[in-house]
Amino acid sequence: MLLTALVILIGISFLAASAFYASRNVLLGWYGLLAANAFWIAFGSRQAMLGSLHLDPSDIISLILLSAGLLRFSRALGSPGLFRILGLGFVAVFAFSLIRGMLLFGVIPVSNEGRSYIGELLSLLYFTSIPTDAATIRKFVKAYLIFGSVLVGIAILHYLGLNVGASYEAFAIDSAEVAKDRALPAPAAFSIALCFIFSIGWITHRQSRSLFAILPAVFVGMVVLLQHRTVWVVLFVCVALLPFIDRAMTRRLIPVGILAGIVALCLALWVYGTSSTASNQFEDSTTNLGTWGWRVDTWDSLLSDDDQTFLSVVAGRSMGTPLLHYDPILRVYEEAPVHSEYVNLYMRVGIIGLVSFLVFLIRPVFLLFSERYRRSSLLFPSSSTWCLAIIAIIIYGVTYNFNPNAIPFVGVATALLLSREHGSTALLRDTGMTTRF
Repeated sequence: MLLTALVILIGISFLAASAFYASRNVLLGWYGLLAANAFWIAFGSRQAMLGSLHLDPSDIISLILLSAGLLRFSRALGSPGLFRILGLGFVAVFAFSLIRGMLLFGVIPVSNEGRSYIGELLSLLYFTSIPTDAATIRKFVKAYLIFGSVLVGIAILHYLGLNVGASYEAFAIDSAEVAKDRALPAPAAFSIALCFIFSIGWITHRQSRSLFAILPAVFVGMVVLLQHRTVWVVLFVCVALLPFIDRAMTRRLIPVGILAGIVALCLALWVYGTSSTASNQFEDSTTNLGTWGWRVDTWDSLLSDDDQTFLSVVAGRSMGTPLLHYDPILRVYEEAPVHSEYVNLYMRVGIIGLVSFLVFLIRPVFLLFSERYRRSSLLFPSSSTWCLAIIAIIIYGVTYNFNPNAIPFVGVATALLLSREHGSTALLRDTGMTTRF
């Protein structure tokens, strides 16, 4: 008994010390988050049981960063501004849903569900206060590009026959992953797509080595090979918007697109050979709308549920409440993943939480697109790159929950736009702006 108490005390002390240090060094927290996510993508969830609570390495990192985020956010509570109101509103409604769920269904099951919102909370509480000097933002982006390169390496090792990625026995996958031999799940493919956006922005607006110019083609080639349609749509929309956002990056698209096509073709031939398997799978990924139809039916069933009350509409249903939708084929109600960040937020934090988070997401897009931020040296590699990345994150959330390694970009973009309140004068020198966000 004494030994157990000592171990618990040491564990709590370690978590407290780590949280304090992470609150002083956001980049270190970012590195830890990316490393934990890379481990999860390569080897699946290696969970340990703490009572009835399932914990894996990414959960430990998330708890540390969440505690650090509360410390950092608490220091700025006295500052005025729209972001403070939005952040406090979302956190309050989320806490209300979490506490109600714990009272109704117990601490453990609700905690297991609540950890799926770690990315949103970290984006609001932790990454919105990152130092906004150019060197820090450059390191932030560079770390993500290294993370994306690691994901590409995991996919290649998977196709070489190693037991990593979606083939790992402990990895939770669905039948589509098995049928199409997708080396990585959709969240990892989306991370690689974001790396494409930042890498092409880097080679367009910043000096880089000649070998670095190959990276965008490698990233987009791997995205094509992984056959996640939502990620394809995200890239397609971003490419379509690019001429209106950054013409210099648009001119880079033609050579990058040609090279990416060659990379994708070579990868497909290597993975699938010259049989008809590859063409059949890519045709199915392009034309099969069955999954989309199923998701729309699920959203319609949840949003038109007759059991909704005024409280559930305004503040959401308590965490842990089963989300049931009607299956017209089986003629039964069943619990299934929502497969939409926005529907999921509505169900858990209601209109108040959803609107608060939507404003948090969308406002940086308009400010980054505005002329007064275009020449800011703080926005590495460019404001247009960050604008495209956030647009990609917003679109991805239509059919998936946000990645805990991607949604922090919105928090960092907010920190850049709030840089005057965080004591940085570089943005003011570059833009002459004096308005608070």
